[in-house]
Amino acid sequence: MVSIVQPNSGVNKLAIASSWQRCRKDHKLSQFTPRPLLRLQDSEIRNRLDQLLVSLGGETREIDHLAKLALHAHRGLVVADTDCTLLMSFQEQATTNYLEPAGISAGYCLH
Repeated sequence: MVSIVQPNSGVNKLAIASSWQRCRKDHKLSQFTPRPLLRLQDSEIRNRLDQLLVSLGGETREIDHLAKLALHAHRGLVVADTDCTLLMSFQEQATTNYLEPAGISAGYCLH
């Protein structure tokens, strides 16, 4: 579960700056290089959701329970498959305020 907590806090800014420093040093990547958003088609998202449901034995109780916990904690829940492709998100306010403005929605590849 990924939690979005105070996205502009000093701790988060330091963590992001450190991450970009490692990207530049270790992988020769620049934060200023434009990268296209990778997103799957609706049919592929449905296939991946079906695979997730099969792996859960056709039950969504675990995901539903986690979604309720996230809602009560005023946090968001993002569900991705083993390839880090976002399949669904819960908590409308987090989705609207943080994910959608960044172009993150179902089918987004988190790599």
